[in-house]
Amino acid sequence: MELSKAISVIERIYKDYDGRIPASSLAKLWGIEPRGGAFANRVKDVAAYGLIEGKGEYTLSKLGTRIVENPNDREAKADAFLQVPLFKAMHEYFKGKLPESNELFAERLRILTNAKKPSDASLRAPRLRNHYNEALPYLTGEQLKSSASAGLFGANSPQPHSGSGLTIPQDYERLVGTDFVIATKKDLEAIEMLQAQVDPWITALKKKLEKSAKPTVTVAVE
Repeated sequence: MELSKAISVIERIYKDYDGRIPASSLAKLWGIEPRGGAFANRVKDVAAYGLIEGKGEYTLSKLGTRIVENPNDREAKADAFLQVPLFKAMHEYFKGKLPESNELFAERLRILTNAKKPSDASLRAPRLRNHYNEALPYLTGEQLKSSASAGLFGANSPQPHSGSGLTIPQDYERLVGTDFVIATKKDLEAIEMLQAQVDPWITALKKKLEKSAKPTVTVAVE
């Protein structure tokens, strides 16, 4: 299971089940039965990233909670990916640069995994390449660095929005409130990406504030 899919699952657990979910409900999220190999394998995959704990009833780990409460925390996502021993070994070996040749990649995987048959590594190679490439921005920080060097909305941005210190291109859709400014490109993909980032963050922030706002009850014992 890709890291992104595992994170999507724990976001649902956090949002809809307050961070704790029974096996039957978790199986429903995946649309499968709680008994059988398919369910066990998916739970194993999410747990391998260090995102959930438990058996029969599952709770978010500290790392899982950190990720859903801080969707832009790349370091936490990198930590999750490297929880998987094979992925950690791949990253230590390839250091962010996979060979373009599938045959060479499969051969190096065979060495890393001690596969007895070359065909075993060849079958796993495409899937493992996809997993690694997806996690690469978290592991190397390349996208983060490029975004920072170009500015929040790109190098060709116009003047900052008045009073905000933010630079927003004129062709961006924007929502300006008393205490916030949100801007995005005017296309469906950008809007969906914004929603995917903001919704979990708002949910996590509300939960934090609700917990901190709960009054402390002091009981006097005579």
